[in-house]
Amino acid sequence: MEDLKRSRVTIIVVSAIALFFLINFFTRYLLGFSGVVVSLIIAAVIAAYISWSVARALGRLPTNDERSRALWFYIGFLGALFLAWGLYVSILTGFDGAAIAILLLHFLPYPALAQLFLTDRFVRKFLNSKETPGR
Repeated sequence: MEDLKRSRVTIIVVSAIALFFLINFFTRYLLGFSGVVVSLIIAAVIAAYISWSVARALGRLPTNDERSRALWFYIGFLGALFLAWGLYVSILTGFDGAAIAILLLHFLPYPALAQLFLTDRFVRKFLNSKETPGR
């Protein structure tokens, strides 16, 4: 049964990564919005999705192991993606400290908000009142 719950959390994180690509494509390419504020809004939407999905899939608060697995997978994938993008841009335009700072401003809301929304306080808001809030 624990393997099933572990795979559910993994599927949630994979779907959050797919949501990252879809929302960014839709807002930045199709609608033409850009900027750090857009990254902050998208990061908040995805973090809320992860928190809601974990609460619905598990029916309880996630354990520290489940929470850390989800965060490491999500933050690790996005970190590698942003690092690859930064290396690509630095190869094209050269190494620039301002570009790295802007890239970090776009990246940091994703791990920060995912960590915040997976705390017990936020996940508890998505649980039904009849579901047990304990582990």
